[in-house]
Amino acid sequence: LWLASRGWQVTAVDISTTALRRAAAQAIELGLSGQVTFQHHDLGQTFPGGSFDLVAAQYLQSPVALDQTAILRLAARAVAPGGTLIIVMHAGWPTWSTAAQQPADVVFPTLEGLLTTLALPPTWKVDTLASVQRSAPSSEGRPGTRTDHVWRLTRTT
Repeated sequence: LWLASRGWQVTAVDISTTALRRAAAQAIELGLSGQVTFQHHDLGQTFPGGSFDLVAAQYLQSPVALDQTAILRLAARAVAPGGTLIIVMHAGWPTWSTAAQQPADVVFPTLEGLLTTLALPPTWKVDTLASVQRSAPSSEGRPGTRTDHVWRLTRTT
């Protein structure tokens, strides 16, 4: 909705039909429904068709089994020449989290590690590799922080 409010034509994708329904209602409320197409995809099974100037993949870490690498490679293929791929992923657990709350099989990508795993061709330029710390209180209101990794890549051709 933020992009649509700035004039972009947006294809919004989520695995949650509830999230899509809520976003569509908010788009109507904001007068942006003509600028956003909402699509339901389990990105492990289906992916939006077409080519896009900007593809943003955020927080693919989920209790739902997702092949993050395959999804991010599909996302990269969907970026038009000259376009941008932005990826945002958690870098670790929030500071208030305890070992008992942390499933043992969760792996957080490193900045360089994700690039190595994706093995993008040389037609990609890395614009941003950054770790960003933000406030992240627990659901009970305990103060804390969480670090996210941000990748911004440009497809040159």
